[in-house]
Amino acid sequence: MKKFYLKKKSNIKIFDLGNHPFADTFIAKNDLKKKEPIYPLRCVLDKKSGCIFNEVITSDKKRYNLYDYSYTSSNSNYSKNYWREYAIEFKKKYNFQGKILEVGCNDGFLLEHLNKKGFESYGCDASKFISNLSKNKKIKVMNYIFDFKNSNKIQKKIGKVDYVIANNVVNHSNNPDDFVKGVKNILNDDGYFIFEQPYWLEMMKTSRIDQIYHEHITYFTIKFSKWLLERHGMFLYDFEITPYHGGSLRLVAKKDIKFDNKNQKKINFGINREIKFGLFNKSIYQNINTKLQNKKKILYKKIDYFKKKNYKIIGIGAAAKANTFLCYFGLDNKIIDFITDASKFKIGKSTPKTRIPIYADEKLKKINVKIVAIILSWNISNILKKKLKKFNKNLKFIDL
Repeated sequence: MKKFYLKKKSNIKIFDLGNHPFADTFIAKNDLKKKEPIYPLRCVLDKKSGCIFNEVITSDKKRYNLYDYSYTSSNSNYSKNYWREYAIEFKKKYNFQGKILEVGCNDGFLLEHLNKKGFESYGCDASKFISNLSKNKKIKVMNYIFDFKNSNKIQKKIGKVDYVIANNVVNHSNNPDDFVKGVKNILNDDGYFIFEQPYWLEMMKTSRIDQIYHEHITYFTIKFSKWLLERHGMFLYDFEITPYHGGSLRLVAKKDIKFDNKNQKKINFGINREIKFGLFNKSIYQNINTKLQNKKKILYKKIDYFKKKNYKIIGIGAAAKANTFLCYFGLDNKIIDFITDASKFKIGKSTPKTRIPIYADEKLKKINVKIVAIILSWNISNILKKKLKKFNKNLKFIDL
């Protein structure tokens, strides 16, 4: 079966964000003089499938293992609370305590909580560094980039499973076709495939392009999800929209053996909403690109205003989305003095390409000069503002 994202004349180019590094790469001090890989970041729309994907697809091995992968599921209280609640809801919804495989299990935070709920839980992750974090918690984790071939290797070790969970993972796959084939291969006939990723509709509603980056190969809609699953003898059973990452799409799929049509009206309604918004038409993206150019002009006026008044300009939150934002808007260490973050895997490093140093949030306590901040982790901006105001009551913010 041919990959659906091969270049075709019918594909529509919708975004060209310039040249970007891997968004989840942060540069250690001894690597600052080296040049990390940088690639064009352009998005393409395939109208037939409803798929939006990166035109330039980078090496998955390099993305997750060239540098220590920095994102962890337990990187903030907000994330931890979200995954704790996920485990509670999962237990209520799927009371059969079967076998779980979490693909992209990261540091194992969710698996820990699913284990406590009585599920037999296993994980696999593409990053060797992150896989070791999970193993340190005595969770059974395998270091694989998940695909059909590796699903056979996993199956030999643990057998078939009742649930495959993949949170913010399918969109990272270089070959979503092969990923879904792997899921179907390892899943029991009455099993569930539950996967979640940022929802493209929610991103476009707010003209947010900072969750476009090289690690995200495809960008999910309900229309595309249904199309992708049906290519491989699976069907979209249900979906919901969650608040994670500013709006995520959680999808539930099953093998197409005992087709249950009870959620079909809901699914059709969701797809029609995407169509009415214009997600599959070029004109909506022309409008968003115009908005982004205007946003860039307004942001630079605000920065110029504060620079003239001798403010230090800082960023809050060294998230992957921050790197897309910084590179697209041309904000480097000549404009942004530093970024603060709570993650021990990012503090002491610098952002890729823009080379902005990253410090602990507590650094704000020691700043006596005038400072104004851009919240780069905008999805938790209210939480961050309250926290950081306690560190420095004089801190001002540039609203985007």
